[in-house]
Amino acid sequence: MSIFMIFSTLLSVVIVAYYVLKKYNPIFVFLFSGLILLIFAYYVFDVPIPKASKEHTGILSVLLDSYAFIVATFKEQLSGTGLIIMSVAGFAAYMKHINASAKLAFLANKPLGKIKNKYLILSGTFVVGMALKIVISSYTGLLLLLLACIYPVLISLKIRPITAVCVLSLIALDYGPKDANSITMANMVGESDNVVGLFLNYQMYSVIFYVLIIAILIPFYFAWIDKKDKEKGVLNDEVNIPEIIDPKCPTIYIFFPWLPVVFLFVTYFRYKT
Repeated sequence: MSIFMIFSTLLSVVIVAYYVLKKYNPIFVFLFSGLILLIFAYYVFDVPIPKASKEHTGILSVLLDSYAFIVATFKEQLSGTGLIIMSVAGFAAYMKHINASAKLAFLANKPLGKIKNKYLILSGTFVVGMALKIVISSYTGLLLLLLACIYPVLISLKIRPITAVCVLSLIALDYGPKDANSITMANMVGESDNVVGLFLNYQMYSVIFYVLIIAILIPFYFAWIDKKDKEKGVLNDEVNIPEIIDPKCPTIYIFFPWLPVVFLFVTYFRYKT
């Protein structure tokens, strides 16, 4: 029975992924898949519909109760974690609109040009990117900023394009009190009002060790990769250097993306004391 349940779950995931990749409306795909799974579990495994308050007299009754449970769940998530995530996303979009995030990434990148060893520059790029991740919560948005502001500098310093993008792709860890996934996880463990505490007590040290270990390994690994590719004759030194653009906005704007993080920490320590 348990094997059949696992198989049916995996099958439903595959079907949902297929229709999402086919660009069907994901909201309706998830809605109908949820309804089908609830009804399937009720009739095949005799699993009761959650929060149903009456006996079911037929398929219509099961369908209505399943729909009511999904609607209630949507409302609960939207009014709680969902609303916070939308607020965070809206703030991040506005910071991008006024070029505050781009200015921050551009200025954070400047010290890297003073490092002579290009492999240490790669480590510095990783550390800078991970530091920016705490204020620029969207990984996609951060990666686009890094490609616009830091990638051209890496290319101008004779770093291979494939090496540059590989290092940027390592900045993929979701962490920090402003990150949408962190907010969701905090809600899952009943700590929705303590996201900063979750970060300070459980995330911070693992993130620090992650950054240190990867930053130390980057020079050795990519030096070895370049040496191996050179022996194969696949190194390509003729690269078009992209234009390095300084975003048009006042320098003071670099402080704006930090405001939510500052407010979160101030509020946390204020109530902590």
